[in-house]
Amino acid sequence: MHVKIVKIYVHLARGDKEKIFPAAIIRDGRSYSDQIFSAAADVLRRIGEDMRIIQEFIDLGAKAKIAASEAMDAEAALGDIPDEFLDPIQYTLMKDPVILPSSRITVDRPVIQRHLLSDSTDPFNRSHLTADMLIPDTELKAKIEEFIRSHELKKPGEDLNLQHTKTTIQTTDTLNLIE
Repeated sequence: MHVKIVKIYVHLARGDKEKIFPAAIIRDGRSYSDQIFSAAADVLRRIGEDMRIIQEFIDLGAKAKIAASEAMDAEAALGDIPDEFLDPIQYTLMKDPVILPSSRITVDRPVIQRHLLSDSTDPFNRSHLTADMLIPDTELKAKIEEFIRSHELKKPGEDLNLQHTKTTIQTTDTLNLIE
């Protein structure tokens, strides 16, 4: 990884008051893998880069790894995701589904935009494609959002049930019994 890119990442992380940069890194498949931060830090050490920059970069990598783990846990918590909600290229839950105009296949916008950075064709039929040609699938997006909401509503109830499994019962002879 180029030293300038590392410094840009470190400066962006310094200014990230809302702590959203690590999550943004993991959403872009080109910017994150488990090994990239440690490998880049090794290169920086060998070329004699400032240790403060290296440490901040390593810290950012650790935060990105946590964000990646949390994202995987959140998706796993949804349970069995219907196939129609999964991006057909990466098999991840779509957040912003769009329809490809010629093949009429629905994909997740970030996934197809990443594809379009290197190839301006529909990956399913090789016809010409640009980002402005993508058609938002608002109906599917609403279904996905409802699916996520319904599963988020179930989780707090499950937690409440677990919290209330132990209750204290006051008996007439002032002994406390635990269920």
